[in-house]
Amino acid sequence: DALPEYYTSSPFAIHRLMVHTISRPGAPDTVEFRFGLLYQLPLLVGNTYEDNYETTRYYGADTVHYSRRLSARVTALETVTTPAGTYYDCYRIDFHEKIYHRDTIETSWTEFLAPDIGVVRRQTATGEELLVQYQR
Repeated sequence: DALPEYYTSSPFAIHRLMVHTISRPGAPDTVEFRFGLLYQLPLLVGNTYEDNYETTRYYGADTVHYSRRLSARVTALETVTTPAGTYYDCYRIDFHEKIYHRDTIETSWTEFLAPDIGVVRRQTATGEELLVQYQR
């Protein structure tokens, strides 16, 4: 039940397509559309990293400032059990995101990445997502 997500990868990082649209009189405006850093590789317990983005848009006399700061910390290696199975040595990554636009929106979540599989568990303020099926 999730929206499609798009990623690019290299030996040093995995980037996710970041899209943010704001309401504007007349029509919405996309102020962010780029591949932003999601995971800095290699994943090592204790490592921290950030991805920052800023833009300013001018609409006649109206000026709109927008910025996003994503910070992450690899906090542990854990065993995770989901309906799809048990996964060992999963990287626990704690994320914190701040979006500055008219108001400040702060979000925190935790992801558990199983080697050679990907996200097997995600905890957010509103609930938990678990991998329910996996086929090689």
